[in-house]
Amino acid sequence: MTPESYKEMQVDTKGEFGGLGIQIGIKDNALTVIAPIEDTPADKAGIKAGDKITKINNVSTKDMRHARCCDEDERGPKDPGHHKHTQGGMERTKDFTIVRDIIKIKSVKSKVLENNIGYIKLSQFQEQTAEDLAVAIKQLNDSKVTALILDLRNDPGGLLNSAIDVSQPVPA
Repeated sequence: MTPESYKEMQVDTKGEFGGLGIQIGIKDNALTVIAPIEDTPADKAGIKAGDKITKINNVSTKDMRHARCCDEDERGPKDPGHHKHTQGGMERTKDFTIVRDIIKIKSVKSKVLENNIGYIKLSQFQEQTAEDLAVAIKQLNDSKVTALILDLRNDPGGLLNSAIDVSQPVPA
């Protein structure tokens, strides 16, 4: 594992980082927003999945590698970053000023579905996942759910210790 990959893995498993709150990748040779993370500076600014990021702080992103983009602007302490995006396949661009913030990635989300069915989605095994899962189960039990769905679809994995902790019985 390269030092950069290891650093990225640590950010993913900690569940917290300074940044804008967007998942990005290279699509059709352009820096592209895969998804804004809910309730983050990027989401609040109106960044949408599929947006092409054409400039960051007046520097063209043409031929910019994903890692360089993250290092230069997407991650770091609180301060404003200036982005120029092409939105929704349109030819015109829109400027955004987005202030980086501390982004907390929740690995456990829960809700009550129809017929009193509890639903828990685990998006990744992070340091806090087992504790957050126990809280979610308690809240669903307090809501008197009669069944529970544990959704692990698209969970890329994470910390082995966390996965083991999640598989342990929850105290009643």
